[in-house]
Amino acid sequence: MTTITTNNIPRDLFSLSELSLLPEIQQQIRNDFDWLEDLEESCCFFSYRGRIHHLESFLHVTAESGSDFYGWHGAEADSYFSGTLVKVLDDEQVIVGRWAS
Repeated sequence: MTTITTNNIPRDLFSLSELSLLPEIQQQIRNDFDWLEDLEESCCFFSYRGRIHHLESFLHVTAESGSDFYGWHGAEADSYFSGTLVKVLDDEQVIVGRWAS
């Protein structure tokens, strides 16, 4: 059985150019996501549990009704037994949760 934990609070998506972070934090994000094209203007970053994520890091979830992941759009595994889920609300917000089995 899979347990999903979320507070269902929408989180804003942002681009790197919108961040007013310390230069070393911006550089770390550039290093972590150097595989993205047009990194500076990519609009799909969000913060969750003290970490910056990008929507393209998530695998698309196609779950049928009754499945544990039904209603979620993407998953990113931390381990074989846990990870992060994302539900895209619109072009500006996501809901994020944790799954564990």
